[in-house]
Amino acid sequence: YSIMPVSNRLKFSAFARCLAASALVFASCPSAMATPMEDAARAFNKGQFNKASEAFRAIVDADSKNFSAHCYLAASLSKLGRDNEAFDAYWVILKRFPDLPQTSGIRTYLYKHDPNFSKNAARNAS
Repeated sequence: YSIMPVSNRLKFSAFARCLAASALVFASCPSAMATPMEDAARAFNKGQFNKASEAFRAIVDADSKNFSAHCYLAASLSKLGRDNEAFDAYWVILKRFPDLPQTSGIRTYLYKHDPNFSKNAARNAS
């Protein structure tokens, strides 16, 4: 038997439900937890390039307009020594974001390092 009056028990019960609902909303709020991009960048910065490349691949698959995720994906693949995949990822960046100033540095990098630069440049020009 509770010594709390009935009206107070109802108020407390409503408050508890509200508190529980707030906790659920807060837990799903983007500021309450790291975003996939933050998690992937953290893995990259820790040198966990396999984990980072998988995470960035998922991000790119979900949002093909995410320039940063594309760049991190290519860099992760490069750090893993998967050069051909990294070159392909850099070419995707050039094709999807041709007007961004950052792509000139990527083009220069590919010119110096991609042994199939001419072929890939012609293929990606179309």
